[in-house]
Amino acid sequence: ERCPSMLQTCCLMRSLVRRWPAPLQSMLLQRWIHIRVPKHRLEIRTARSSGAGGQNVNKVNSKVDVRFNVQSADWLTEEVKQRLQEDFSTHINKEGEFVLTCQESRTQSQNLDICIDKLEGILEEASTPKKERKWKAPVESEHQRKMRIEQKRARSQRKESRRGSLD
Repeated sequence: ERCPSMLQTCCLMRSLVRRWPAPLQSMLLQRWIHIRVPKHRLEIRTARSSGAGGQNVNKVNSKVDVRFNVQSADWLTEEVKQRLQEDFSTHINKEGEFVLTCQESRTQSQNLDICIDKLEGILEEASTPKKERKWKAPVESEHQRKMRIEQKRARSQRKESRRGSLD
């Protein structure tokens, strides 16, 4: 859970960091910003897990399903919401809920912790700005160009020598 002052501090840090060059931005944001998910704002459901586990599977609700509505999550910035919808659309259902499921562990509490950690990781990834890609034409030196043409000529001669005479 975040206190409002921590949220304001993170927003201030983000706005300051955006004024710096792009390579520094991602490094600083990853180091400074750690998103804490408010558990009281999540809808947490449990169910019986599938797979191996013996009788435990049939008796205990160890599978954890964590969900929240992306648009009504006031604890996320608009940019993060947008990135979630673009980059993690497979986790969003028709009702606009972001859904994460975990059934890796035998206990409900461990599965909940794993699910919250995954969600924090996804939100941190969505909060870091995308790296802008710049297209650069491949640079071929004069030597490389000559070598490529020489190799093509040699390959052509090799194939030419394999042909039989058509007489």
